Amino acid sequence: MRGLASGVKKQGENVVRRLQVTSLLLAMLILSTIFVSTVSAKNIVDSDTTKDKQLEIARQLWGTDITNGEYIKQVFPEAYDESPDAATKAYYEMKMIWIDPMKNNEEISESSINSTLAKTIYLVAANGKVEKSSSTKISFSSYEKMVLPSPTTPIPQMAQTTQVFRKSGTSAVLVGASYKSGTNVYQISTSGSISYVSGDYKIITQSTAVWPPGCEPPTWYAVKDSGWKHL
Repeated sequence: MRGLASGVKKQGENVVRRLQVTSLLLAMLILSTIFVSTVSAKNIVDSDTTKDKQLEIARQLWGTDITNGEYIKQVFPEAYDESPDAATKAYYEMKMIWIDPMKNNEEISESSINSTLAKTIYLVAANGKVEKSSSTKISFSSYEKMVLPSPTTPIPQMAQTTQVFRKSGTSAVLVGASYKSGTNVYQISTSGSISYVSGDYKIITQSTAVWPPGCEPPTWYAVKDSGWKHL
């Protein structure tokens, strides 16, 4: 009987230990979720323009030798930071990369895999789409998000500019644009809508990232063409 009681006691102690470990893991998971949710929403700047004045400025700037900061200040002035932190300043100093919207371009990008001094691998994915959302509207959207080292790993800065083009004869006309940036985030997305006019449309997304200190190169960009779509 004494041996049986001893065995029962040990089993009870093991159950208590397992419950304690499980409770600790659940607490850590909850805290991690709260932390990630807080980080993902930090310092998000969102802007879009379908105003004739701003669109005309964007049309004039397309293809010129200009930095991200200069472009944002003129096309999305309400989103421009006059006192940027180090990560945003690094983004502002990057050059805008242009492609011919009349062509079906392949993606232009720097390698999105970067290693820090600690050999951590960073990888970002980005894409976008344009579609007819109703009889009177065309909607466009894009996203940029972390893949490695995990989908919820924040980096110092992400930004994405999305431009919508409509084919007009032998040229492409910029008809809408949106912009979003964030610091210490792991994903961002942009969206907007324009009035529906039957025709061929495409979006060109310009995505950038500023990596954590120690990465080489310290920044990344990608320009992606959705290809023409009749709506």
